[in-house]
Amino acid sequence: VVAIELSERFTPTHRQNITMLQRCKVIRGHRGNSILMEGDCRRFLPFEADIIIFSPPYGDIMHWRGESGLAKTAKKGSHLFTGYDPHIQNIGNMAYPIYKEAMGAVYRLCRESLKPDSLMIAVTKDYVSSGERVPVTRDNIRLATENGFELEEWHRRETPLQYMQIHFKEKREAKGTDKPELTVEWEDILVYIRKVKDV
Repeated sequence: VVAIELSERFTPTHRQNITMLQRCKVIRGHRGNSILMEGDCRRFLPFEADIIIFSPPYGDIMHWRGESGLAKTAKKGSHLFTGYDPHIQNIGNMAYPIYKEAMGAVYRLCRESLKPDSLMIAVTKDYVSSGERVPVTRDNIRLATENGFELEEWHRRETPLQYMQIHFKEKREAKGTDKPELTVEWEDILVYIRKVKDV
């Protein structure tokens, strides 16, 4: 098992998971060797892999920026606040057109890492900007398809409201102006197969 992580705050969790894996006697018929690579996956890929499982940057946290007033409020509140680290290589902090270009490169590298008919599983989620739904999932499906993958299965899992949604709902309720608002209440689990023919 090879884990790749850009964010320093998540590396301790990866190390704990790797320790547990290394205690296992067998992983898919092989002795359980596991390593953690710290940095941008585009630095390390491609390398030979049997399966790839990852979560591209997605959802409302793609557009949290620094220590805004809302960010400070979230840290003081009872709800967990998370956002992508302000790393220059973090795709989640890029403007959306650049995000799509960068994700296209990631999918190309994933394809080069997998043998034909191997699986790639990605977890994505749309978000809402200026009252409009941003089709992160469908854009990722298009990018993966353009770079040598076929979508085999599409599952959805309900997710709790993000802190931002809860915050503004509470403000509207306090003002007596609560109205239905466009929200994204699930994340998408996408199962792809690497095409046999080159693209």
